[in-house]
Amino acid sequence: LVIGALVLLIWILVAYLSRYSSVASITSLSIAPFIAIVGMRSIDIFIPLITITFIILYQHRNNINRLIDGEEPKLFSEHMNSEVVVEEETAV
Repeated sequence: LVIGALVLLIWILVAYLSRYSSVASITSLSIAPFIAIVGMRSIDIFIPLITITFIILYQHRNNINRLIDGEEPKLFSEHMNSEVVVEEETAV
């Protein structure tokens, strides 16, 4: 529970600073195995966690490519807010 809370805290901090959910996810996911090692005080947890981390990063390679290309939308950007407004107006 404590490890999960630390990973969530890292996600919130990085999301706040970068305004990218993808960057926050990648960062917190990449740090999670090391936090687990420190928190559990066991190296046995590292290999499964790092394997899961690489699998998840591979599954999100499109997000990573959009970040590199500068096409990933930011959190709470005007573009995102305008889409929500348009969707709400068409739904009425």
